[in-house]
Amino acid sequence: MSLLREQVDELRRAELSLGQHATAGVHDVRVATRRLRSLVQQARPWAGDRSTDAVRADLRWLAAALSQVRDAEVVEARIRTHLWSIADPVVPPDEVAEIEQALSGAHRTAYDAALQALSTQRFPQLLEGLDALADAEPTRQVDRVADLEAQTRLIRRHWRRLEQLAGETAPTEVEHLHDVRKLTKRLRYASEPLVPAVGKDAQRFTEALKSVQALLGDHHDTVISRQRLDVLESQLGLAVTVHRVRALEEQSAAALEAEFAHTWPLVVRRVAHSWPLDDTADVYR
Repeated sequence: MSLLREQVDELRRAELSLGQHATAGVHDVRVATRRLRSLVQQARPWAGDRSTDAVRADLRWLAAALSQVRDAEVVEARIRTHLWSIADPVVPPDEVAEIEQALSGAHRTAYDAALQALSTQRFPQLLEGLDALADAEPTRQVDRVADLEAQTRLIRRHWRRLEQLAGETAPTEVEHLHDVRKLTKRLRYASEPLVPAVGKDAQRFTEALKSVQALLGDHHDTVISRQRLDVLESQLGLAVTVHRVRALEEQSAAALEAEFAHTWPLVVRRVAHSWPLDDTADVYR
């Protein structure tokens, strides 16, 4: 079974679990969507722009439809944890309950909106387009080596762009860190399908990217959590309690920024002399 067909089937399974309110449903649909976006992009040479562009647009729509519920889920968990960590006589229980109620309401609203999006005709349209691509996927590449080398060159260009962007980024520049995270994620999901063909060098590369993505993902979570805290303060007041929670998020963000500044040079050194950066390595034959 091809990787494309596997991920189409995984998207169907994940969507079913999401509809059943399974805990991992949102995460699983988002992961399948990201992997499919990369695989569909890589299908352009044999499927053509016309076939892939519509599917890519539908995948972007699905990712956007799920982003709000994912953010609400993460923010609720983070703020609840902070509230429990500072729960003492200084924080009245009724304030904690009021904040938790607001968070739960926002989460339910986002979840219902995601389910509503999946119930529209666009989701079956997406599955139909993905099935057509998976059915048309060549079972055997005419020139497998040339195809791998072309994809490696593309990944190498993306890596150079990531290296430049990360090098330009000051640890506290939130928007730049967000851009680094997005490019890291895109590069990781473009590299993962090549691991079976390339081997341990590609595995090492994707694992390095995954570690950076996780680190910057945690940092992004502090950003959206602080944004939500601003909304809660505006809606509910409760300035003292909200500011105490916000201070904890700011501490987390500062620690993650310092960790990224330390980790990134190590990642660069780790991948410097292997695939995809070593264009003399004969990993395809």
